[in-house]
Amino acid sequence: MSPRNERRQIKPIVDGVKNLGHSPRLRGKVAERPRVLLAVNFHGGEAGFIDMSQPQAGAWVDVLDSVRESNNPVYVELDPETRVITNLLLPRRFKVEAITRAASEKGEQVELVISHARHFLRADNSGHDALLTLLEGARRRGSEVLVTENPDHEIIDVRPVQGGPARRGAK
Repeated sequence: MSPRNERRQIKPIVDGVKNLGHSPRLRGKVAERPRVLLAVNFHGGEAGFIDMSQPQAGAWVDVLDSVRESNNPVYVELDPETRVITNLLLPRRFKVEAITRAASEKGEQVELVISHARHFLRADNSGHDALLTLLEGARRRGSEVLVTENPDHEIIDVRPVQGGPARRGAK
């Protein structure tokens, strides 16, 4: 199984940040020495942790605090055993203009209003069919969806918009 597919088996959280607060040191099988963790509580009741010893920790805290203040959603993946955040991305609201088969990319190219980037839904994404259904439904209805993509503009998550402030991305 490729690393891409292994990561996709982790159920991501897409939600607003309720609050950030310190947690006790974590010991045991996840670390050879204690680590300080910052608790992240989400509006839907889920919780995760930022390992403050990681190089990206400071930036992630700043992003999560900004997302909390603006009441926008965040996409996070958690280690299933420790609940430590392993990936953090920002979903954006888009309308779907068109979906076309992209043979060279083995999936679909998705045109999002008002983005100028080329966005792809890869056929080897474990949630491909469900994501494609959500994108096609939004295109037909002319409604917005929350789209999360990786730095290569591969769409990895799509959710219906659940109210809140409008936030559109443009590239």
